[in-house]
Amino acid sequence: MWASPSPRSTYSEDQTITLSAHKLTALRSSWQREYVTGTAALGPTHFVFSATLKYITSRQATEYDSADQLPPDLMAAYREQDPAYHPPVNLQDGAVVREENRAPVYVVFGGAKFWVPTPEILTRLYGGWGSVVLVADGALAAVPTTPQDGTVLREEHHPEVWLFASGTKRHITTSDVLSRYGGWGVVHVVWDDALSGFPEGEPVV
Repeated sequence: MWASPSPRSTYSEDQTITLSAHKLTALRSSWQREYVTGTAALGPTHFVFSATLKYITSRQATEYDSADQLPPDLMAAYREQDPAYHPPVNLQDGAVVREENRAPVYVVFGGAKFWVPTPEILTRLYGGWGSVVLVADGALAAVPTTPQDGTVLREEHHPEVWLFASGTKRHITTSDVLSRYGGWGVVHVVWDDALSGFPEGEPVV
């Protein structure tokens, strides 16, 4: 009989055990097999063997206070097991959302929803269909269509920058004025004519 000169080899495999419905503990199990291989002779016949020495197992648990805290991979697994669960509506600037059984897609700026009128605009400005987050039907009904005071927006191909205040858009006349509100870093871009329906207030000077 001949055995490998390296008497111990290892094999490992990680397995992510996804969340069970309504359970907020994610488990990751792993195991290692230590074994030797060699060749044995039985009369004129030679055959290869593999002999297990031992197994080493481990389990790591990660707990979450609520399903809302789950990372994207576990969130996807959780929703497969609990289809009735819907994450809360993300109203952060730039969030792209759609109700599960309704076609309109919205982008959020200043806590307000803006209907994205075409797939081309969705792709060009907001990351395409891959950025769309599904929310429960009716979840967007209470989201306003007028941005909060202090929101700064610009249409894609127009140079004017607008500050929203009391339901009106006010033209920010210079870069120096814009700097008082946070500079170019706070300016969010929407498509042309997205702001045409808002009343215009006094310029900001």
